[in-house]
Amino acid sequence: MLTLIWLVLAQSDRMRLPYWVYWRARLRHLRSVGLRGVHVRWTFDQFVVPITLPLICLLLIPYIAICIVLPSSGVSDDMVASMFQYVYLFGASCFVGMRIGKQFYGVVISLHNSIRDDQYLVGQDLVNWETSQVQ
Repeated sequence: MLTLIWLVLAQSDRMRLPYWVYWRARLRHLRSVGLRGVHVRWTFDQFVVPITLPLICLLLIPYIAICIVLPSSGVSDDMVASMFQYVYLFGASCFVGMRIGKQFYGVVISLHNSIRDDQYLVGQDLVNWETSQVQ
């Protein structure tokens, strides 16, 4: 059911966020090529890795940290059991924070490039605006 909702959101034109546009382009390419024309490597790179990598980061890394790293470093079993309820929340918060930071970085870089292009670039060459207007 969640997959169906996600596919409908990704294919609708109402969602203008870069994340949905990116997935919409992938799904349109997949639909245009058809099932027989799909390359395994492309499918793996475009669909399997972006879906499974966040799941691995959110589920496996905190579990390995709690069940393997902490007991081997000498932390008591009671402390490990009490940390179980917070480690997934911490991991999800870090993951969401990194995604928001990545989006914010992209917005800042785009804003910087648009300001630079509007003020300083004419065609392909850098032009000092004040000296070119005087001459």
